[in-house]
Amino acid sequence: MKSDNAKYYIFGAHPRGYTMYQYLRTLEPEAHILGFLYDNDEKNPEELEGIKVSDLGKAASGELDTDATVYLGTRGVFHDSIKARLLAYGFSEENIIPVTPSLDMELRNEYVKRGFEEKGKDFVKLEADGQTENMSEIHASDIKQDLFDATTYLYIAKTIFDGDFSKPIALKDHECILQAGTAAHGSRLSDALFFDNDGENISDRNSQFCELTAMYWIWKNSDADVVGLEHWRRRFLLPDNWTGIMEEKGIDVILPVPLCVMPSLKENFVGRHLPEIWDASMDALKTVHPEDAVPADEYFKTVNLYSPCNMLIARKYVFDEYSEWLFPVLFELNRLIGKVEDNYQNRYPGFVSERLLNYYFDIRRGDLNIAYADKSFLS
Repeated sequence: MKSDNAKYYIFGAHPRGYTMYQYLRTLEPEAHILGFLYDNDEKNPEELEGIKVSDLGKAASGELDTDATVYLGTRGVFHDSIKARLLAYGFSEENIIPVTPSLDMELRNEYVKRGFEEKGKDFVKLEADGQTENMSEIHASDIKQDLFDATTYLYIAKTIFDGDFSKPIALKDHECILQAGTAAHGSRLSDALFFDNDGENISDRNSQFCELTAMYWIWKNSDADVVGLEHWRRRFLLPDNWTGIMEEKGIDVILPVPLCVMPSLKENFVGRHLPEIWDASMDALKTVHPEDAVPADEYFKTVNLYSPCNMLIARKYVFDEYSEWLFPVLFELNRLIGKVEDNYQNRYPGFVSERLLNYYFDIRRGDLNIAYADKSFLS
């Protein structure tokens, strides 16, 4: 995205705003950031990477350049109120740019593509039907669906707490509902085809392992040739005949387009979660896979991209090999930490596994054909 204005502010001094700055300084290096802005009472840093973080109220005293562009790097629910304040302080409407999900997706894809190219990695992307063609993606035009004759299940992890959508959304081909946490929560969902307390399972650990109880069930019980894990509200955006593309191109695994987090995967985790959990996760990795201890430590300190949500689609043997590597680490971590009183932080096995997934597949690029796809959030 190109702005006509070569100077800009970013509204928001927390992860969303910081990530927006990372996008802009990479994609528009000629533009000049004047600072980060905020207008709330929560704790904000005084500066980010040497760039001043200022209260929007300073615009009233003339300390801010109201001719500059302002990118709203906050949650969308706050955009209207922030925009109203900016207009009142003299910023022009055409220079106020909300960072919407679509803009974030556009910038993220271009940022990831450029980052991969700089490191000599292939950024292979499956583009869903109807999406804008803005880079070198794999499209469906010349690939026939009937090339693919394997059994395929995209399991959608759903719990009893997942409510209805604002309007009905039909399942796509290959999608089916797998109830997660069935043993922990009692009742069975009427729309679920599979339940994670059948067969070999860890369903009763759902309060800590979240969608990983579904992943474990798929590993131990699915006999499909290709499997995937999605969330009730988070789905992959795929071409209609993605299975044919996967077969013809020899794709082994599809991951969500990575997110950018600053300044690194390790520091981002420590800033959002309990530091002792990160330390214990590295201890668990060293215990279970000692050969990974040193390379993983370096990876997490230097890499700032990760595919989120524990979502993936893979050939079953790839899925199984990953699960066989992952779960012993998480079980050892769970043994070390136990239960955390804060319900959100108690979900640490799922948070840690999001980072481990990226390390696992990134270091295996020479052996696996990895592709990416955008994901949606359904409301």
